[in-house]
Amino acid sequence: MDTLDSEVTLVAVRLGSHLVQWLFVRMFFKPNQRRAAITWAKKDFMNRVGEAYGYGGRIDEIRLTEFPRLKERVYLDHAGATLYSEVQLQHIMEELSNSVFGNPHSLHGSSTAAQAEVDAARAQVLAMCNAPPGEYVCVFTAGATASLKLVGELFPWSQDSQFWYTAENHTSVLGIRECALAAGATAVPVRV
Repeated sequence: MDTLDSEVTLVAVRLGSHLVQWLFVRMFFKPNQRRAAITWAKKDFMNRVGEAYGYGGRIDEIRLTEFPRLKERVYLDHAGATLYSEVQLQHIMEELSNSVFGNPHSLHGSSTAAQAEVDAARAQVLAMCNAPPGEYVCVFTAGATASLKLVGELFPWSQDSQFWYTAENHTSVLGIRECALAAGATAVPVRV
């Protein structure tokens, strides 16, 4: 902390968030001061939060071994597309190198192998959600937007239905609202 001036300490205490401290460092420090400020902000954050954060204090080790391509980057879009780890890459490369997977909707050998993998993945998802296969179906889509579109279009909306949603929301969620309204349902925005 000796390397930082009092203004930095004051701002860090006021904001109190590791991410905000880091953004402050990136925006306001000269390049030769950034490393010391980032190190201080992280140390301060870890002192306050302790090992409850970051996989029992192993987050830096995991980042270095499983996501080395990040280097000094910060990736924040995990809801949109989470990053694949080195272990995942190694596993899938081994699987793809030793197997032939065809179109799972065909009937030849490589296609039935692919269909078996899809069925196994569906079964794992249902089990993880404690959803009995006789009562629930797991449908894989291209992503969250496609999933939300299916919900909006396939839900049995009626004039008795109500769709509650947070007012500040993703466009895909607002698309469900439009499906509900088109079927005569009520849409209720909730301020958070």
